[in-house]
Order: sequence, then C-alpha cells, then structure tokens
Amino acid sequence: MEEKFYEESVEWMNTLNYSIHSHNSQKSNITFISNDLGGNYPAITCFINEHNEKRCKLSDSGNYKMFLSLNSGDMQFKHSDIDRYIKVFKHYSDLAENYPPF
Repeated sequence: MEEKFYEESVEWMNTLNYSIHSHNSQKSNITFISNDLGGNYPAITCFINEHNEKRCKLSDSGNYKMFLSLNSGDMQFKHSDIDRYIKVFKHYSDLAENYPPF
C-alpha cells in the first residue's frame, strides 16, 4: 500500500507544483515543498495515519525567528479545496513573517 500511496502522493503534488523534500523509509509519510520559492508557501505532508487512512497536513517552514510555528489539522488526502487552503495558509504565514509577535 505504501508504494502506491507514495506514487499517488507524488502525482497529486506535481499538479500543485510541489516536489519531494523528504520521506520515511516506508514511504508512508512524505513531505513536499513548493517549487515557487518566492513566498511563504506551506510544506505539505501526506501520510497514512494509525487508522490506515490517507491524510495530509500543511505546515510552515519554521522561519519565524523560532518563536512561531503554523500547522493545519489533519485533512482529507487529495482534498478538492487544497488550493484554497494553501492560499489561506500562505496569507497567515506572510502575516506572521511581516508582523512577528515578538
């Protein structure tokens, strides 16, 4: 299942202009980063949870002076509105970078 999941994840992320950043040895937890390096685009991690369900999660790149980290909750794998979530997440990442709380 993990190999098929890996291939399915790579195919989906390629459509969003994301490429592989890292993965675990079983290829059941794969992190992708945006090929557009000009902004605070979130990393997307695709994974198989403890209930054997396919999920994804958005997270920041951790560049907010080590004081702030942004992460989404678990989301449906191949969510139909992922583009919208990426845009909203990017907006909050930009706010955190331009107006740090500390």
